[in-house]
Amino acid sequence: MLAFVAVIALAATSAARATAVHSLRMEPARFGNAHEARAFFGLKWPRVHPFGGKNVSVPLAGSIYPLGIYYVSIGIGSSNQQFKVAVDTGSGTLIVPGKQCDGCSETANKFDPALSTSVQKLSCSSSNECYNRCFFSHTQCEFQNTYQTCVLNHPTEPCTISGPVWRDTFTLGGLRATSTFGEITEQTKDFQQLAVIDGILGMTGSTSFGDPIPLFALQKAGQIDEPVFAFCFNGDRLR
Repeated sequence: MLAFVAVIALAATSAARATAVHSLRMEPARFGNAHEARAFFGLKWPRVHPFGGKNVSVPLAGSIYPLGIYYVSIGIGSSNQQFKVAVDTGSGTLIVPGKQCDGCSETANKFDPALSTSVQKLSCSSSNECYNRCFFSHTQCEFQNTYQTCVLNHPTEPCTISGPVWRDTFTLGGLRATSTFGEITEQTKDFQQLAVIDGILGMTGSTSFGDPIPLFALQKAGQIDEPVFAFCFNGDRLR
């Protein structure tokens, strides 16, 4: 059975008198069998593999059905609080549940700002992009995201998450950088995927609340050479 590797490359292009525009290109690479692909990438399967100065592969869990997502483990803050986050190629923000979340799963790992000495509030200033969301505290940026396919038997039904925005260190495999992220304090109760995992790791776009998205933050920190990653699957394990 063929093993498929989808390589997602984010390339910046520019035009005269215009800001840089980031494009997403998917390049599927096919191998005759899983052994050929393992030899090429030197990986066990399945994995998320950020390419760059450090040759790091990150274990990937999940399934196409019934969960509908694949996820990795990351750590946030000086105390390295652990979270299972969906690898999302349709967004650019890192989002995890908060300690006081209303609607989050009781079993979810929850971020506690008091446990990190390096955490910073993202303030509502002109120096960053809050998307005009400073409705509640008037001092700290906030977010509100709505998703579909969150209730699998009703794929068009929307689910919403919202909360404050922070800046802190994060770790992914052996890689480390600083990025902004959202803390979920309110969540639609029937968000099925977030009953199994904790949060979402957005891998596309250019900025997240005015900062580089986590993938670009890793490049900026010198952890990877290019903002490129790959999903590596063993074809006979896809379900």
